[in-house]
Amino acid sequence: MNTAKMQFVRRVDASLSAEDIPLAGGKAANLSALSEIGRVPQGFVVLSTAFRRVVANSGAPSAIATLLVSSAGRATQEAAIARVTDLIERSALPDGLFGEIEASLDEMSVDRFAVRSSANVEDTATNSFAGAFRSCLNVPRSEVISSIRQCWISLYSRRSLNYAASRAVDLARAELAVIVQAMLSPESAGVCFTADPVAGTPGIYVVEVVMGLGEGLVSGRVTPHTYWIDSATSRIVREHGPEQETLVHNQPVGGIREVHLKPGGSRAFLREEQVRDLVAVATRIERRFGSPQDIEFAVVGESIYLLQTRPITNGTLGSPN
Repeated sequence: MNTAKMQFVRRVDASLSAEDIPLAGGKAANLSALSEIGRVPQGFVVLSTAFRRVVANSGAPSAIATLLVSSAGRATQEAAIARVTDLIERSALPDGLFGEIEASLDEMSVDRFAVRSSANVEDTATNSFAGAFRSCLNVPRSEVISSIRQCWISLYSRRSLNYAASRAVDLARAELAVIVQAMLSPESAGVCFTADPVAGTPGIYVVEVVMGLGEGLVSGRVTPHTYWIDSATSRIVREHGPEQETLVHNQPVGGIREVHLKPGGSRAFLREEQVRDLVAVATRIERRFGSPQDIEFAVVGESIYLLQTRPITNGTLGSPN
């Protein structure tokens, strides 16, 4: 994928850095760093310059200004959110953007994609915006553009506005890029905390894993199997997890689906060698970023894929994240 001459698209690889956060967002910049440490799904990022062009050409700035006024009443804000959504959905794409996206998709040997927001205000040491912006999973190629639009729109969603207000984040200064990556079909997925986000025990990594897609875990719909691991020896100190009752997986036609599992032995687990590999890569990630990390991963066959990392943003370790 030759994105060197492209105006709106960059490859998600080691060519991105923290200096590119205004253009590529925090998630894409972090994925770039992860690509130097472990496996990251192939993909590209539609830069925030495209988002700015779409918003400017859509006629949405006045409605955006209205919804960002903290003193505006709820009804006024909701009307402005609906107006912004409609205008961005109907806005013409900047010249050249469609062709750059199509050329980038041509270079990927898959027909399903994960389309995820990447803002300059998320995945920072103080603000995660976890779940505030849109992610679209198992997207057919024909729906990639519309999914990118949904990510742009999510910057001005009620959830985003509420989180920004709670953290005193000025969304008027926010920039939003969109990541498009190959969609995985993992046997299991989860998160690895390189510091215990609840107990704050030194030297203990906490790994939560579920069968199927990690969406079941991050949405709270599936209770994970949890490991407490000595980071120095990779020894499992303790583990606990219920029988998994539901599983989230890809649908052949696109999108994801939650299914109920039959009772009897359905439990997510990691093999000892997978635990060792995960601890090793998580330790490298923590050293690279210089602080305890919340790392999302997926297991496909014998490989561990890194999906994103962010600092653990609770005020002090020892209180829930």
